[in-house]
Amino acid sequence: MYRFFFLIALSFLVLFEPFLVKANGFEGNIRVVFETIFDTTYLTISIKGDMVRVDEYDNNRHLDISKIINLPEEEAIAISHSRKQYTGIPVTEQNEKVSKPVMGKKTGNYKEIHGYKCYQWRVKDVQRNTEIAYWVAEEKFEFLETVLKFMDNMAYSLRLYASIPDSNEFFPLLTEERTLLRKEKVRISVVEIKEAPVSSKVFEIPKGYNSVSRM
Repeated sequence: MYRFFFLIALSFLVLFEPFLVKANGFEGNIRVVFETIFDTTYLTISIKGDMVRVDEYDNNRHLDISKIINLPEEEAIAISHSRKQYTGIPVTEQNEKVSKPVMGKKTGNYKEIHGYKCYQWRVKDVQRNTEIAYWVAEEKFEFLETVLKFMDNMAYSLRLYASIPDSNEFFPLLTEERTLLRKEKVRISVVEIKEAPVSSKVFEIPKGYNSVSRM
């Protein structure tokens, strides 16, 4: 079962007025819908200063796992709400999990998503029978590169995105992963970006939760 935390990538399923968000110093929430042929996962990413929290909800919108990430220290804690437990998690070695794409192309195709002009990047991996289209905005959200380092269970398309040179200078608003016969496998859609104050308490471990060596 695919799951995502940064990451990360994305056609929008809700309608609202276009807006622009400052990439540097952003504080607020980003909502993401992660769809596969098996299930749907909902994510809320909360950003405040050097801290990021990613909340992962299941098909029934029940909060399952949270990750709290300290960006400059590159440290993270995973929290299981069903077990009321938490543990430290290591950085994922992206290079060990991503095969080299057979062909990649930054096309001139573009479309507007949430007020951003998004350009299409395409990557084809014949060995995995996969073609991925990223629709990226030229906005550098400082947190994204570090957050992806802790997404050990995320989709192949997001691990691959993190390995693309200079990808941290852009922000993927839509990711579409398909077979080479064009059958959709994964769709990751940013459905809302909301700039607003975030309480520091969001980044605290809930009371009554126990520390464990692993979950």
